Amino acid sequence: MGSTSRWLDVEVGTNEIHLDSLPSNVVVADIHNDNEFKLVVGDFGKPNEGPKIKIFKGAMQMADMLLPDLPLGVVCFYASETSPKSAPLIAVAFSSCVYVYRNLKLFYKYYLPSIELNKSELDVWKQLKDPVNNNEESIILLTKKLSSIPTDVLSRQSLSFLALPMDQKLEYLDTIDEDPKKLQPEISCVTTMKLSSNDKHAVSCLVIGSESGHVDKAVILLKHGSTEGRHLFSTEEHIVAIEVMTFDNSIMVICCDKTLSSYTKKGKKQWWLSLEHRPVAMCLVPVLHLGVTLTAVALSSGHVYLYDGKIKRDTVFVRAEFNGQAAGVDLGNPSVGQKPWMIPKKSKLFLEQSMRERENATAMYETFQHDLNKLRLKVASTLIEAHTRSDNTLAVGDLESIKLAAETKSVVGLSVLFHLTTSYKVDTPYIKVPLLSPGCKLRFRTKIEEIFSENMNPDILFRSVTGQGGEGSMIKILLLKAGKCRPVLAANVQMPPTDPLLVPYDKMQPSGFKGDDVADF
Repeated sequence: MGSTSRWLDVEVGTNEIHLDSLPSNVVVADIHNDNEFKLVVGDFGKPNEGPKIKIFKGAMQMADMLLPDLPLGVVCFYASETSPKSAPLIAVAFSSCVYVYRNLKLFYKYYLPSIELNKSELDVWKQLKDPVNNNEESIILLTKKLSSIPTDVLSRQSLSFLALPMDQKLEYLDTIDEDPKKLQPEISCVTTMKLSSNDKHAVSCLVIGSESGHVDKAVILLKHGSTEGRHLFSTEEHIVAIEVMTFDNSIMVICCDKTLSSYTKKGKKQWWLSLEHRPVAMCLVPVLHLGVTLTAVALSSGHVYLYDGKIKRDTVFVRAEFNGQAAGVDLGNPSVGQKPWMIPKKSKLFLEQSMRERENATAMYETFQHDLNKLRLKVASTLIEAHTRSDNTLAVGDLESIKLAAETKSVVGLSVLFHLTTSYKVDTPYIKVPLLSPGCKLRFRTKIEEIFSENMNPDILFRSVTGQGGEGSMIKILLLKAGKCRPVLAANVQMPPTDPLLVPYDKMQPSGFKGDDVADF
C-alpha cells in the first residue's frame, strides 16, 4: 500500500486471540442495541475446552458461551417489531438443530423434522439381522442391495456399515441391537431473509439449508409458495460464496477455479474475472456517502479485493499467521485471557462483591449467625412478654354497658370472669361461653352496680373532674380457657362515676349514706 492509501495499518494482538472457525461462523451485529457493533464468532475451540460463541469489541473479548457441538453457521436477526427495539437474536446452527440466544442466554431450540426411512433399507436391515444371513456371501449380496439405494435417503447407520471393510461388518452387526430409525437431515448452511422491509431493524426469518448427499454446482431460485425451485445457472466448479447486488439484483459468484462471475437475475452470465489466488469468502460493502456498493473478495493469500462491478477499486492486505509455531507462539504456555475483558460497570460491581464474599466467607457467616440469634432472642422475649401480660385497655363512655365480642374458629371451654373491688357488684360475675363455630359472634350483657360506703367522700361522684377514683374504679375482665392457668384475653375497664342526679338529695349527706345503699347505672 502506498502513502495515499485510504486504509490504516492496524496490528492486532495475535498472541492473545486464538480462533479456529469458518467464514459462515463470523458475523458483525449490534447485539445490545447500543449502536456499537460487536464481532460474533463461532469458535471450534481446543480439544480440552470445546466450541464456544465468542463476542469481541475491537480486539477485546467481552463474553463467551459454551456450545454443545461444532457450529456450522452463525447469524443475527430481529424477530419482533416491539418499541423500543429489543436486542437481536443470535442463531447458531449445529448438526440438525438451531440454538437461538437472546441477551447472550439460550432462548429457543429448533430441531429439523426427521424423514421416514426407505422401505428397501429397512428390509435389507431385517435380513442382515437374521442369523441365517450371518455369512460372508449373504452379507456381500445384501451390501450390494444397500448400495443400490441412493445415498441421500440412507441413514447414518447404513452409511457407516457401507464404509466398513468386510472383516469388520460382521462385528458391526453384532454390536447393533436395533434397526435404523428415522433419517435426521444435516444442516449445511443458514442465513436470514427480511420479511417485509429492507430496514436494518426489520423482522427477519431464518432460512436453513440441509444436505442431500449431492453437490449440484447450481444456483436455484426459490419463490414464496412454490414447492420447487427454478434452475438459474450451473457452474463448472464448486461455488464458494454467492451474493445478490441490491441495485440491479445481479448475482455475484466465486468458485473454486479462482473465478469471480456475474449473472443476471435470469441466469445469464454477464462477465467473469480470474483471481490470483483461491477465494475463501465474499461479502457486500455498501459505501453510503458515495452511494455505491462494492464487492469484497477475500483470498487465501490474505488479500481482500474490492470490486465495483468488474473494476477493482482497492486492495487490502491482511497479515495473519495461521500456524502458531510459525508465528512464534508458545503453544505450551498459551496467553489466552491475559488481557482483561471489557466488563460492564454493574457486572464488575457484582464480581467484586462476589470476590469479597469468597475472601471473607467465615467472618460473614459468623456475623449472620450472631444477628440471627439476636433476632430469635428478641422474638422469643416479645412473645413471652405478650403472653405474660395478656391484657389491653378498653375505655367506654358514661352509662355504657360493658361489651365483649370474640370471633374464633370452633373453640370450646371459654368463660368470662369479672375481677373487681368491693366498690362494685356484678349480677353475673362468671359467664360460660358456649361452643363457638367459625365466623360466629356472641354478645353477653350483665349489670354492674356501684356500692357506696358510709365513709365515702361525695367528691367521688365528680371523679371525672377531680381525677379521684384510682384503682378502685377499675374492673378487669378476663377471658379464660379451660385447662390453662393464664387468661387468653384481658381487658381493663375504667368505670364512669355515678350520675349525682340519680341519687336522692338526702343520700348526698354524709349521715345519709349506709353500707347497703346501691346506685344502679
